[in-house]
Amino acid sequence: MIDHYGLYGKTSPDSSHGRKLLELLGQPHVWIKLSAPYRNSNDPLDMQPNMPWLNAILAVAEDRCVWGSDWPHTPPHSSHHGADVALANRALSYPALVDDFLGALGSEQRANRIMRDNPGRLYDFPNPARGGDLFEPRVGRNQSSLRL
Repeated sequence: MIDHYGLYGKTSPDSSHGRKLLELLGQPHVWIKLSAPYRNSNDPLDMQPNMPWLNAILAVAEDRCVWGSDWPHTPPHSSHHGADVALANRALSYPALVDDFLGALGSEQRANRIMRDNPGRLYDFPNPARGGDLFEPRVGRNQSSLRL
């Protein structure tokens, strides 16, 4: 399991390092957790997935992608100054984080795959008959569209 979109940093999917990450993700036993987009951004509160990277990852491994909240949203690594210094976690809105991710996916089918079906296969969850889908129209920024 690769975490945090692969921590691609400042690389692009078509760069040498980006192509190597995507090649690794093309292996049938490699999974990736789509979590903490702010870890790949200059903005420590950025909750929007990087669309070129998200699209590239989904193109090679959509059936092996899972979402993660990365809660608690720890401070940026660059702000750590030793174990004796207590730092506040990032103040992020969980509903907005979920909504931004689902909005970036763009389809109900893809959202259901990444939020429900893929984790079910990865973790061998039982597959009870659940009514409805996970992706519903947004009712506002403060109310997540995720329904379990």
